[in-house]
Amino acid sequence: MGQSTTVATAFTAIMMIAGVTILITTAVSGFSIITQAIDSRVDATQTIVHERMTFTGWKLDDAQTLRLNVTNAGETSMTLREFDKFDMIVTYIEAGATRSEWLALNQEASSGDYWKIVRVFFNGAEGDQVNPMVLTTPVSGNWDHGETIELLVHIDAVSPTYSYVVYSTPNGVTASTDLTLSYQSGTTSIASGSVFVEVSHNLGRVPVNIQVTPRNEITGICFWVSDVDSDSFRINLSLSEAGAIGFYWRIE
Repeated sequence: MGQSTTVATAFTAIMMIAGVTILITTAVSGFSIITQAIDSRVDATQTIVHERMTFTGWKLDDAQTLRLNVTNAGETSMTLREFDKFDMIVTYIEAGATRSEWLALNQEASSGDYWKIVRVFFNGAEGDQVNPMVLTTPVSGNWDHGETIELLVHIDAVSPTYSYVVYSTPNGVTASTDLTLSYQSGTTSIASGSVFVEVSHNLGRVPVNIQVTPRNEITGICFWVSDVDSDSFRINLSLSEAGAIGFYWRIE
């Protein structure tokens, strides 16, 4: 009887020691997992703090095609293999309705809705010196500090008017730009025998001020502007002229 009690006591002690060991191992393992999670969160936070982009210019190739210059103004280098995870959201006006659309990166596309990288610049010259970019599929290289990439954005819509762009990295760092011009100017002419000309513009809104100046002497009584909307306006003559009449114009 005494021997059985001793064996039972020893077995109980062994089980207690094993249990304590398991608890310690579990605690250490759990602490390690928490530490790794904290380290990962700190790394992600540091990346977000040092990651920054700025839009530095834009222009229209045509009504559907927009070119944007974006500069890596942060302290991080972004690999091109991650660019398919970037968000490109464009807002535009079509047939009087405002629409927003998310576009996918497609380096080989030439039609449809897409965006792609077409060129890279560093210190005002085309090309990059560190981690050179290869822009044909499969893309490679890095977008490094101080480098500017030229993006081409295309919307397969009928005469869209671009108004806003948001560009975001996989870490959620965002750059945005308003594409509404403060003013636009140009020249046009009314053909001989005609009494008006339609002038297209890219102001992205209805102009609040239009200035028109003839470049030639007008024999008729007057000229005026009419049919003003968000993408065009009309210059009119009271009488048709024997020759073409040129005009300077500026809208705000």
